[in-house]
Amino acid sequence: MYYVFLTSLCYADGWLESVEPDAYSGWACEFGNSGYVGIHVWRDDGLFLGGGNAALNREDAVKNACNSEHSSHGFNLKFDLPNHVYDGNYHSVSVYAIFDDGSNELLGNSPVNILFVDKSIPPRPTRIGMVVGRDLDYPYPLSIQGHVGIWDGYRVIEVFNDNSNRKNRVQKISWEEFSRETKAWPNVNKDLPDYYISTCIKEYCAENPLDYEETRSRLKVYKAIIKRAEQIMVIGASYTYSATPTPAKPGTLVPVINPKCYSGPFSTTSGGGVAGNSSSCIIGYKENLKPIPGVYRCDSFVVDAYASTAQTRYALSSFQTSLSFYNNQRKQQESWQKNMVELANMFRTPNRIYGKIKDGMW
Repeated sequence: MYYVFLTSLCYADGWLESVEPDAYSGWACEFGNSGYVGIHVWRDDGLFLGGGNAALNREDAVKNACNSEHSSHGFNLKFDLPNHVYDGNYHSVSVYAIFDDGSNELLGNSPVNILFVDKSIPPRPTRIGMVVGRDLDYPYPLSIQGHVGIWDGYRVIEVFNDNSNRKNRVQKISWEEFSRETKAWPNVNKDLPDYYISTCIKEYCAENPLDYEETRSRLKVYKAIIKRAEQIMVIGASYTYSATPTPAKPGTLVPVINPKCYSGPFSTTSGGGVAGNSSSCIIGYKENLKPIPGVYRCDSFVVDAYASTAQTRYALSSFQTSLSFYNNQRKQQESWQKNMVELANMFRTPNRIYGKIKDGMW
């Protein structure tokens, strides 16, 4: 609800005090006339939202402002608006006092800007990193196989085949776009594991993290899921109707050694090679292998993002092999590992993946 606090009674013909798309309250009168006035509410696109009378009892301040014999000049209107009125846009709404002679006057504090929230859109997800789903736009029973993505806290990350010429099928769309297409599935309100892993989330990684520790990040599981999905989006992915994916792989980097650190055949360093501490001789890194785009369907994309946070083949394919646990939540870690192995190996359809994550115990 939008509240507008009454700071003065300088508008003798009325004041709009609180508003919602379907509810308006305040007071209105014709100065010096104790009769009642009508109320009309109009939207900026010419839509008449509704009307009524200002005849409710109010405080003496209203009586004085109206120079009336009584204070019954309040209104509290509630309208039953059709769904098409809630178009998801902001609108300027004007509230008028309608007098006996047919004239009208805009109430004080009107017009106001109001968001007409699209009521067909379900509430946004509340768990960051959680799977989201909706029906497919196909006849039953194909519709219930569904479409899934990952909620990043702001938008849905998904792989989607829209029959366009886009090479990269990974995209981010708003919750409104995602859930408006077809019937959205219930939001999954459960927490993901609360421990940290060490993983590479960049376009280029080092196979040996000791070579280039900067390519790895210490992340909680929910964040690692999102970052793996974003990593795939950066690398790129095409679409497949097959349930078997080709996981996207980051490129690899190798260290560039300062030539002055390299010992020759007559060096006192046994066997030649890099003298002294090798890390002190590294002057940079260069590309070894280029990133390899993936091939996914919507469900296998979600499986990759989730299963790469555990010791599965998806972690291996993206060089996420050094999983480090930073607390004593071993039971939760073992349970998550078990669930992710099952997720990675199960017969998959979007609705089965959604159900597995929704019902998972960790």
